[in-house]
Amino acid sequence: MSFLKPRVEPILSPIIGLVILTVASLLLGQSPSSSVVTTSGASTEAVEAASNLSVSPGFNLDIYASEPLLANPVSLAFDAKGRCYVVESHRRRTSVYDIRRFPDWLDADFSFSTVEDRAQFLKENLSAGNPAIPKKFIVDRNKDGVFDWRDLEEESERIVLLEDTNQDGKAETSRVFADGFNTLVSGVAAGLLVRDNKVWFTCVPDLWQLEDSNDDGSADQRSILHHGFGVHIAYGGHDMHGLIMGPDGRIYFSIADRGTRVDQDGKTLVDLPHTGAVFRCQPDGSDLEVFAYGLRNPQELAFDAQGNLWTVDNNGDGGDKARLVYLVEGGDSGWRLGWQWLANMGPWKNEHLWETGGNE
Repeated sequence: MSFLKPRVEPILSPIIGLVILTVASLLLGQSPSSSVVTTSGASTEAVEAASNLSVSPGFNLDIYASEPLLANPVSLAFDAKGRCYVVESHRRRTSVYDIRRFPDWLDADFSFSTVEDRAQFLKENLSAGNPAIPKKFIVDRNKDGVFDWRDLEEESERIVLLEDTNQDGKAETSRVFADGFNTLVSGVAAGLLVRDNKVWFTCVPDLWQLEDSNDDGSADQRSILHHGFGVHIAYGGHDMHGLIMGPDGRIYFSIADRGTRVDQDGKTLVDLPHTGAVFRCQPDGSDLEVFAYGLRNPQELAFDAQGNLWTVDNNGDGGDKARLVYLVEGGDSGWRLGWQWLANMGPWKNEHLWETGGNE
């Protein structure tokens, strides 16, 4: 397959093509379908989007896949067979709330210390008669004649599997690999890692392991390795990201400042409900530990040739800037959820905690 050859252009072209689709699909707002889909060419929207993008000299821009093979892509990963797994979001801004749209809920949101606290609050407060809920969010999605918390259990995140069946560098078929990620507290799915026939997947509030044991392109085994990520409603897009396998063979991943409280077998493994963090564990989920914390909204993770771990942490829209962060094991980068709402972002800006050594 052209995109597996050790050359720069074929490897980057499919990835850049899928970035194009993120723009086009989110604008279209497509909803999920469970059938196997086949197509022979790129959509008009993808072609139009590609025509408006430019790349640096030495790079080519190709469309690897487009509608109707996928919709609303968030992240992707290739397996050893060259198949492409794509995470789709169908809950963002509809079934996953942003606290900025619900200012009357802010004090309650600050009080949450577990995912279960958030679930209970939503069960008690989601009703058509609640004046704190903007009218556009009052949608009877399950068609039972009532708006309540059950309407947040209709839309599902999912993973689709794309295949380039004729090895021309473009996907022709798509099928649903896994779905059903639609609990009351499910967030925007945003992390994916594939090794052999196993897939690790992050979707608030869970770290999942999925497996296709019979190689039919669909997950027939699934288990939650850890539960408790995404304590707060907080900002939209502050989710679980960055799944990567480290040089030590462990799984690394991140959570934004929606926070974490992981309990297992009567013990609290992680208690960081008001800040973002990076975690690691064995592939089977054992030995979960905090690698670094004090982050606002860390996105993808990357190891350099020396085994150092890096991430990009989003800015807080308050005059600070996004930061390339060298993650020190056990390090605290300084961010806490409540500072988002303080004048001048509190010590984050007043004490220059966000600034790096390269800032003037």
